[in-house]
Amino acid sequence: MHLSVLSSAFELNISGLEKYVMIKLFNQVFASPRVDGKHDEELFEKMALLQQFVQTENLDIKPTFQNGTSWLLAQKELQKINMYKAPRENLFVS
Repeated sequence: MHLSVLSSAFELNISGLEKYVMIKLFNQVFASPRVDGKHDEELFEKMALLQQFVQTENLDIKPTFQNGTSWLLAQKELQKINMYKAPRENLFVS
């Protein structure tokens, strides 16, 4: 076999193994203690308030980059990160 084919197969196996392990361990590795629940709720409320009035103009974003469609698309892409459990998946969110 060609070296690049072996390397590609190896990368695929490593990626699959990483995903399997992270799915199995996700709740133990990333579980938040129950005491953080109230803090999380407060943070969520503050973020919701900020989202009501913070605009691209407030963030010193140049007018050429203030395209509303692009802004919404960027928000949706960032929200997808929480759907993925393996670190490698978070790098390749598309």
